[in-house]
Amino acid sequence: MLDDPDAKTEEWEDNIFASSQTEAERKCQQLAEKYTLSGGSLVTSTGAK
Repeated sequence: MLDDPDAKTEEWEDNIFASSQTEAERKCQQLAEKYTLSGGSLVTSTGAK
């Protein structure tokens, strides 16, 4: 996959409800993978708060 350094990026937040930090991080990663596949652009999770 090629990365375009001039491409516009988009930052957004989504609420994840979990009973532990580990579960929250797993759910974030799953959402990033889902959005990558559905949108065709790489989506990454930057971590859970």
